[in-house]
Parts: sequence; C-alpha cells; structure tokens
Amino acid sequence: MVSTLDVIVGLVIVSSGSAGFLRGFSQEVLGVAAWIVASFAALYGLAWVRPFASDILPWTWMADAVTAMVIFLVVLVLLTALSRIVSGMIRKTLFSTLDHSLGFFFGLVRGATVVFLTYMLVEFLMPSANQPAWMREAGSVSLMQCGTAFFRSVVPDALAGKASH
Repeated sequence: MVSTLDVIVGLVIVSSGSAGFLRGFSQEVLGVAAWIVASFAALYGLAWVRPFASDILPWTWMADAVTAMVIFLVVLVLLTALSRIVSGMIRKTLFSTLDHSLGFFFGLVRGATVVFLTYMLVEFLMPSANQPAWMREAGSVSLMQCGTAFFRSVVPDALAGKASH
C-alpha cells in the first residue's frame, strides 16, 4: 500500500523533474553553477571587501555577514541573468527539445538528491529504531536508504564519521 511518505517523495521528485523540464538543462546547470560561483565569490571576496564594510558597520561579525550576503547576492543575480540569456538563446535553436528533455532528467536527479539528503538528515536526527512506524514501513524507505548509502560512500572518510550516528 502506498503511504503518505511515498506520495510526498514521489511529488518532490516529479515536481523537480517538471521544473527541470520547464527551465531546460542549460538553465538548470547554469543555475547550479551560479550558486556555486556566488558562494565562492562571497567566501573569497569577503577578505577584499571587509575593510570597507568594517568602516560602515560597527560589529565585525555583522560587517562580515552583510558583506558576504551582498557579494553572494550580487554575483548570483548577475550570473542568473546571464544564464537566462544563454538558455534563451538555446531555446531558439534546434537543441530546445533536447535541452528540455535533459532538464527533466536533471530535475529527477535533483529531486532524488533532495529526498536522499533529507532522509540522511532524518536518519542522523532520528535513528531507524526510533522512527515512527509509518516512516519505517513506507515503500520508499528502501530507496532512500540506498540513496543515502551511495552518498555516504562518496563522502570523504573525514566527513563520513560526522555524518553517521
């Protein structure tokens, strides 16, 4: 029998796939790249902008937080605009159908990744023995356990000890 958890897992994966289809593979990949680049820009740009921010804001922690957030958001907005331009150009070519199809599969993988990482967090906070029966008996649990096992196998050993209970 299909449980509520199974329906939620399915909806997360299918809705992510649908969003990927609508946006297209190029925009999805460029969007992920934009978040990664913006994160690194905030991390490494903070040292360059910190002196200016500390002159304006009284507390160091506040200056660092605001500066990192502003750098992140500026870079993210610029790269998101660029990714939309590039994906818009791709939509006008013969590759549009392929772009949307690959976007659907990318979305499915992203949705599954979100489900697996969420289940990994749930396992960390609430070991299997302590999980409610409706969660343990859901059909999707075995799939989520396989996914979390895969993620644990690719995580470096130094982090694996911290990510398991």
